[in-house]
Parts: sequence; C-alpha cells; structure tokens
Amino acid sequence: MQLEIKTSILRDGKRYEKGDKIELPESIAGNWISRGYASPISKKQSKAKIETKELKVKQVETKDDAPNKD
Repeated sequence: MQLEIKTSILRDGKRYEKGDKIELPESIAGNWISRGYASPISKKQSKAKIETKELKVKQVETKDDAPNKD
C-alpha cells in the first residue's frame, strides 16, 4: 500500500520525512495509519502528472505553395 508520511520516522535504518511517499505491506500500513504516522495515497494521487508541450512547427513555403507572381 502506498502511504504519505505525516511525521518524521525511522524504519529499517532509513529516515522518512513528512511528505515522503513509500510503499509498505498492508498489515504495517494499517498500523501506521491508525497511529497517525502516515495517510493512504489513492491510485489517482499516486500517478505522476505528465506535462506535454505544444510542438511548434515553422511553416516553410515550398515551390508548390508560393503565390503565382506572373
């Protein structure tokens, strides 16, 4: 289960700070949530936001596109 840490905590020699996101087994996660150490992360929250950029293409005039200057 994915959790977001609410308070600084030490687990297996590693320190987790408030706001860190970690994965724990259901049994341990439930214990941490009930004690107020962490809160569950829904699947929608855990997905990273992907930013897209608009592709800007410079239009180049070709011989077929050029206006007739006769």
